[in-house]
Amino acid sequence: MTGGLAAANAFWPALNVLAGVLTTSGVLLALRGGRKRYVLTGVGYCLGLAVLFEFGTANFPSVYTTGVLPAVAAFGTVSSLLIIGKVIGKRIVKRLAVLVAKDEDYWGEVWEALASLGSLFSLIWLLVTFTEKVVRYAGVSIGAVGLLVLNMVGYKQNVNVMGVEIELVLMLFVGCVLVWFHLLDTLHNSWRAAAMSAEKTTSQTETTASADE
Repeated sequence: MTGGLAAANAFWPALNVLAGVLTTSGVLLALRGGRKRYVLTGVGYCLGLAVLFEFGTANFPSVYTTGVLPAVAAFGTVSSLLIIGKVIGKRIVKRLAVLVAKDEDYWGEVWEALASLGSLFSLIWLLVTFTEKVVRYAGVSIGAVGLLVLNMVGYKQNVNVMGVEIELVLMLFVGCVLVWFHLLDTLHNSWRAAAMSAEKTTSQTETTASADE
């Protein structure tokens, strides 16, 4: 959807990115039960756009290669590293749980919730830090809605970072997009961990009651 709107040069770049984000996250939200890979989906969305814009440069307006491409590539890569760290951490926690508590599935879910929260705060910290460093160039330190409006009214602020031309409004907007996926992932995993905790408590209570009888 985003690629099609971009190739047709329809609407504003930020709005095109947002259309894809809302569609993608909407599909996941509509699914019931089970594991929902919000962050993995967000990363796939960003890196997919990066590949699309990188190899289809001639088919898209220049704003996508100077604004959207660096943003989705950078934030997609950072989130990929966070996912890898979370997977490795989960495996370690489940191994330890086997040795200590013999309940690796439960502790795996608890780790998922804590790691998702940590990833969310890490990405927010990265976004805030980046904003603080470039605010003297762009004067932009507002949320995604404001960034979307700025893009729609045609506000641009290009800076050169290590030889790469970056459009800051779009860069920060994509950062907010990935924060959205991390937020959904955190809420989902926290809910799963809470549900498993409640189920575990209920099971233990019933077992105790049966033993008393």
